[in-house]
Amino acid sequence: MNSLRYCPLAWSSVIAVLVLIAGPITMAAEPRLAPSASRKPATLPVSLEGKRMPTYGGGAIVVAEGDMAEPGVLSVYGANGNLLSQVPLKIPGASRVVVYDYSRASTGILVACGFAESPGVQRAPYLTWFSADGSSQKVIRTEPYYPFLCAGAPDGSLWTVGLEMNANLQEKPEHRESPVLRRFAPDGRQLGAWLPRSSFPGSAELVRGFLVASNNKAGWLRWSAESGLEGVYAEITPEGEITSFPLKQVPGFKAGIGAFSGMALTADGDALVAAVPADKTEATAVLWLDRSKAEWRRVSVPVASSPPFFHIYGADTELALYAGGDDKSRVRFFRLER
Repeated sequence: MNSLRYCPLAWSSVIAVLVLIAGPITMAAEPRLAPSASRKPATLPVSLEGKRMPTYGGGAIVVAEGDMAEPGVLSVYGANGNLLSQVPLKIPGASRVVVYDYSRASTGILVACGFAESPGVQRAPYLTWFSADGSSQKVIRTEPYYPFLCAGAPDGSLWTVGLEMNANLQEKPEHRESPVLRRFAPDGRQLGAWLPRSSFPGSAELVRGFLVASNNKAGWLRWSAESGLEGVYAEITPEGEITSFPLKQVPGFKAGIGAFSGMALTADGDALVAAVPADKTEATAVLWLDRSKAEWRRVSVPVASSPPFFHIYGADTELALYAGGDDKSRVRFFRLER
């Protein structure tokens, strides 16, 4: 019986025919960050020592000035490092303003959330936004909901992640079914609310993380433990459609994930996350979400420091990040190639 199984020459012919039919076999290109052609690295005229991690959006970098928990001013710097504006972070009538999170939308508006206190008055949670030039402000009272993460979308809506609590910052049984993810209109109307508190085992993964918003979705990165972190990145549409992508392992990490140091959604909709290894001798990984395969791919970054360490500050058409080994006030810009 003639059989191709025992005929090497015949097999070679079949393979050649298959190649001709299917065309050349190509491997998926490795995603990489390429230095920006239009934006040079910028050094901010302010020390970032002892300050919270800056955020980037709408072509500007935002630095919280003052106390870590109670910054009094948000300083806005252009991508070239020049100071554009300084916005006092105040809530009318409050003697103390605690800031849990702040960010800058692609439209230039500043968003902040936390709680405020006044003498003789119980603390109250707030969500506030400022116009791009800081000349106008809107304060939204959200009690009993305390927003811990906030982001502004290009359509003016405000996204938050938080908890319902009493004025002593304690959760009560009646808060268990309250939604943790919410979307507000600029005038304070609640546009949507999703994910009951009872679907999360603990509060820790709701009071820390990263939240960003783009044209048609919000992206939320949270994690579940203090060591050997397991992350979950979720994307939520304004209609409430939620898609989750686990982030439990990073290619090349031998001892697991030790921390996350930023995330971003680019103007093109690409999601990127910086993951810090538990083993400090290894390099921080910048990861890109390949939605076609529902998997995270490691991104090549052309930085010489050893081992490389990165903070992702945010993105517009390009990614703004800090690279270890640089002066702490230096910001670099990259474009994603994939």
